[in-house]
Amino acid sequence: MTLRDLSYLLAVAEFRNFSQAAEHCAISQPTLSTQIKKLEDYLGIDLFLRDKNNIAVTDACREILPIARRILDDVRSIRQIAAHASARHRNQLSLGAFPSLASYVLPEYVFRIKQHYPDLKIQLVEEKTHALIALLLDKKLDAALLALPVEHAALEYRLLFEDPFTLAVSADHPLAGLEEVD
Repeated sequence: MTLRDLSYLLAVAEFRNFSQAAEHCAISQPTLSTQIKKLEDYLGIDLFLRDKNNIAVTDACREILPIARRILDDVRSIRQIAAHASARHRNQLSLGAFPSLASYVLPEYVFRIKQHYPDLKIQLVEEKTHALIALLLDKKLDAALLALPVEHAALEYRLLFEDPFTLAVSADHPLAGLEEVD
């Protein structure tokens, strides 16, 4: 038994006519008749009494109809909730960055994002790398700007830019004469 079967059942019960019910359901009349017959076979009962010009609802069908309506109403409610949640989610972005990077790149990134998506609500989170990773794994952040390497199988990353670091030491420091520092 499927949701479609229940919608066909309700249509036939409402119109008391297979042709009109089929038109309402946007299917052919033979297809509707076949599906109702399959539903009756599945349930092991007649849902409708048919004669040449009349279709009547059986007592068992009369008991089933309110349940079928509730099921389809509940499914509609679930779809509405999901659509609302999806629309709400599409209009939000939570973005994290570690503190030494956040103040330098987030103003420019937010400006560019808002140029393309002016209605987007952006939530910014400034945290240490390990905290940002935890928020990503808990799905409390959509994305984060992190320093590489990020070693976690559940996360994907893309290199955005490279920013070389420079070490400053006094001229007499033991590291002062080295070209590179590990």
